[in-house]
Amino acid sequence: MGEAARVPVRYTVSDWETWEGDWELIYGQPVAMVAPALRHQWLVYRLTRELMDQFEACEKARCLALPGVAWEVAEDTVLVPDLVVVCEEDLDQKRLLRTPEMVIEVVSPHTRKLDETVKFEICAREGVRYYVLVYPEKRLAKVWRLSEGRYVKEGDFFQGSARFGDLTCPAEMDFTRIFSEGP
Repeated sequence: MGEAARVPVRYTVSDWETWEGDWELIYGQPVAMVAPALRHQWLVYRLTRELMDQFEACEKARCLALPGVAWEVAEDTVLVPDLVVVCEEDLDQKRLLRTPEMVIEVVSPHTRKLDETVKFEICAREGVRYYVLVYPEKRLAKVWRLSEGRYVKEGDFFQGSARFGDLTCPAEMDFTRIFSEGP
């Protein structure tokens, strides 16, 4: 009897829902999530606070900056970005089913390749208006804005402010303050 053909296993959201621990599912393949370092968590908190302070004053819509929320992209893809911006979202759901307006990833050595390539491409394809990568060790943020289906780099920010005017509730992030306060 011959050896069975090796067929790669492709998992679905239904499989992902049963797993213990923290996982992302990218094109049917499981990706283990590593517990973030303290500086990473501190930056997620600072970014969330920076955005929420502005969203509270927005009269157009109820916009939220939500850390660590699962986003079901497709039947075989679930991403868990460090931070998403959503507006008028049903908070009774288990996970996001609509495309967020902004995705922010705090990059670690473990996540760098996925954040810079695979997630970047998925977010552009799915219509995420802004994609932001934050590098804690360099105190650097790279900001991209979606234009005609692809990301155009808005800039590298060690300091100064980035404006996010295409959000339902426009916002600004002062990276001088974000990077100068705390660890």
